[in-house]
Amino acid sequence: MYREIEKYLERHYLRYFNTTPRLKVTHLVDKGYYYQFNLWQDDVLSIGETVWKNDLDT
Repeated sequence: MYREIEKYLERHYLRYFNTTPRLKVTHLVDKGYYYQFNLWQDDVLSIGETVWKNDLDT
């Protein structure tokens, strides 16, 4: 699941920002309708990021 979220975010960054930073998802928690995780983007850590499960299906 970690890699699936990373691929979704890579497509998002490429589509909207025309760039693909190094991404690494850590501490993934299933919250029912969405996933909550920590995201390393290059050398910066973002805590408490989320992605809806139905967004991963598209």
